[in-house]
Amino acid sequence: MKIQVSALSFFMAMPVLVAVAQSPQDGVWQKVGTKEDLVIGSVTLPSFALGSEDVPSALYSDEANGGKASVVRFNTAKDEWSYVGQPGFSTDAIAEYKLGVDNMGGYYLAYFAADTPGGTGRVMRFNAAKGEWIYVGPPHSINQSLDIAFDNKNIPHFVSQEPPGVVRFNDKKEKWVSVSEQL
Repeated sequence: MKIQVSALSFFMAMPVLVAVAQSPQDGVWQKVGTKEDLVIGSVTLPSFALGSEDVPSALYSDEANGGKASVVRFNTAKDEWSYVGQPGFSTDAIAEYKLGVDNMGGYYLAYFAADTPGGTGRVMRFNAAKGEWIYVGPPHSINQSLDIAFDNKNIPHFVSQEPPGVVRFNDKKEKWVSVSEQL
């Protein structure tokens, strides 16, 4: 089943995460999925992204797991929501966060630890082969906007405070570099 989405919204009917999508044909909002909603406990506002074939996913601060990061996605084959990796996978409780999906359907997130909001950020990606989330590079001074974008090589880019401007991760140097530096 392919989901065609012109707009998507997540809301919590505590403790349930519900996604609704607006049909591009008639503009009517409908619940995503027909089975029971994913019961996830108490959460703060989710960050959502559309992956390949417009499949919705959401990142949230999972209060049942100490405020750590959890990601769910809609499984179109089973018509239900499921976790991407384990719930509460980050080492820190998260305060500000953003979910992104690259051009190949890979999941990334950026967050500030709850004890350092608006300062040093962390970036993680989901390793589908191992079924786990891993950190990308060292902690970095990411701008509070936490916007994520991917270039045509699927390299994540973020707005940075130091160095100022847009940065990307350089695998060879194993650090975040200004986009003006060559990879």
